[in-house]
Amino acid sequence: MQKLRQEGQDLVNESGQVFDLDKFSRFKHGSTGVAAEYGSDMARSLAEAHPELLTPQVELVVSASFSKFMPLASDSLGDAFYRSLNYSLVQRDLPPADRVKIHRSELIEGDYSKMSQAERDAINEKDKLSLPEGVVRGKHLLVVDDVRMTGGCERKIDEYVQSLDLLSVWYLYAAQIDGAQAQSGPQLEARMNTAYVNNLERLAEVVTAKDFLLNSRAAKFIIGYDDKSELRQFLGAMDDQFVYNLYTGVTGNGYNRMEKYGESVDAIEGELGKRRMIRGGQLYPARG
Repeated sequence: MQKLRQEGQDLVNESGQVFDLDKFSRFKHGSTGVAAEYGSDMARSLAEAHPELLTPQVELVVSASFSKFMPLASDSLGDAFYRSLNYSLVQRDLPPADRVKIHRSELIEGDYSKMSQAERDAINEKDKLSLPEGVVRGKHLLVVDDVRMTGGCERKIDEYVQSLDLLSVWYLYAAQIDGAQAQSGPQLEARMNTAYVNNLERLAEVVTAKDFLLNSRAAKFIIGYDDKSELRQFLGAMDDQFVYNLYTGVTGNGYNRMEKYGESVDAIEGELGKRRMIRGGQLYPARG
């Protein structure tokens, strides 16, 4: 984990090195290549710092932070961490860890990263979490996330898992922001997220890369985009599979039921209609 502190316009780690915000922004919007780099570094660091976790007596379960239907950037991070961790287990002739998902009940309009700590806590208070209790019972849970700001998600998970029969819970982050700076301005996370991907042209660069995986942040960036003319141009330039995945992801998360995103969802449906992927009251997948 890199511990970061803001100095001017930069974030620097404990060694004084500048954190690559552009790379982080691409990761947050779907670059699994960056996720693989972060996740494998995290797994190696854990194995070096806590070899006691990689022993025959310890059963591990890996999860990302809580999500609904669409994956988060932290899900890609968790997958990469999981693969690298399992390699370390294989080298020790140990069985693989389990991989689970923490499901959340509530989603919001707008951008969580732009909210104050009080707003974040109010949202998390309403949320209900769940995971497969039979898989985690009697094991050690490793929760993988990208950045720790106010600790709100960590507190929510802690509250939930108190009722589960876990041996321990570990929270692992790619980066952690200086506590005082995070408390005084958690919206710093929004600047990190949009350091590079701050318009649809730059998002298109990420989307068309070979390592792209659609996640909820990229989807909300699209449907929350103010310039609807530019949004329609963006959709028109994307391939059938992307538009299909975007629509099914947005509706799977229930964003289509939020007034804020109505016009954008209509635009996606219109694009699917032009491509004859919505016709006769039915949705048809992209052809292989």
